[in-house]
Amino acid sequence: MPTRIAILGAIVYDEIITHDGQRIESFGGIVYNVAALSSFIEDGVVLPVSNVGFDRYDQVLALMAGMDHVDTSQLLRTDTPCTHAKLIYHGSNYREEIVRHMMPPFSAPRIISAVNGDASTPAADGILINFVNGTELDLPTLQALRKQTKAPLYLDMHNIMVRFDADGKKQYLDFVEWPEWVEQFDFVQMNEFECEKVLHTSPSSPKEFLHAAQTVLAAGAAAVVITMGPAGVALAHRREGIEYGCIIPAVTVKNFVDATGCGDAFSTGTFWHYLRTGNPLKAAMAGTLVGALNCEVRGVGKLERARNADQRIAAVSPQLADRVEHGWLGDRLN
Repeated sequence: MPTRIAILGAIVYDEIITHDGQRIESFGGIVYNVAALSSFIEDGVVLPVSNVGFDRYDQVLALMAGMDHVDTSQLLRTDTPCTHAKLIYHGSNYREEIVRHMMPPFSAPRIISAVNGDASTPAADGILINFVNGTELDLPTLQALRKQTKAPLYLDMHNIMVRFDADGKKQYLDFVEWPEWVEQFDFVQMNEFECEKVLHTSPSSPKEFLHAAQTVLAAGAAAVVITMGPAGVALAHRREGIEYGCIIPAVTVKNFVDATGCGDAFSTGTFWHYLRTGNPLKAAMAGTLVGALNCEVRGVGKLERARNADQRIAAVSPQLADRVEHGWLGDRLN
């Protein structure tokens, strides 16, 4: 039976001002996850779980109707407008973000029924939660979901420690309860900025980010990745009580176009290949390749070139790929 992956989070209408001054309007949020995954999987089902504003609902359905392998049955229309985000890039990575019209949080019954299926619909084999708005669900809802599913859970922290004020600007929370969230997940992803906000630390080297990943791992996840932009990815993971770590180098982007959605492409690439291989290191290398390929397309692009990325991890690092193919799991951390 094909692998069925649920992707939970907000769908956003993006207004993007690129680093070179171009203006682009397109759908974002988990649309990037769905578009990336649907374009490179060959045997699977993508199940977006989201509440969509009434003003953009028909457009979203039409957009996803053009994507392969997508089940839109869990896209529900709301009486409120679609979330709108204005993304202003200052350079290729740093951006200013203004968000309005937040969707209400998901309830536990809504999520559990969506991912567990019914007599005619199979349950999800994996669940990726992308905190696009930061308010997609609260901790009790997450804990209820964890109790009701055996599927691996993947967390993209994104805006989990953020709330948006009346002007749509980010306000960062003191996310002291992060260990309680992390212990509910099998795989956790954050970028370097999110790492600093969560741990109240400022790593300045890949080695320090690897130590930070190990700190998050101690809360109970099986694997943690911290994306570091051009410095690559820090991965810490646990197997049979032993902790391993590795710095995965970044892939050179030959024809850079747009960084929007690259973190989402990384998460879907990593999670899909984790479900396929059960190997966090191999999966994160595949995700690194998928994220780099996404930088070469504008908006919600097609990523057919990312198919079977786990079989092409030599494109990330030939030397590292050779070690991984021979069973190396990373440097021992404990």
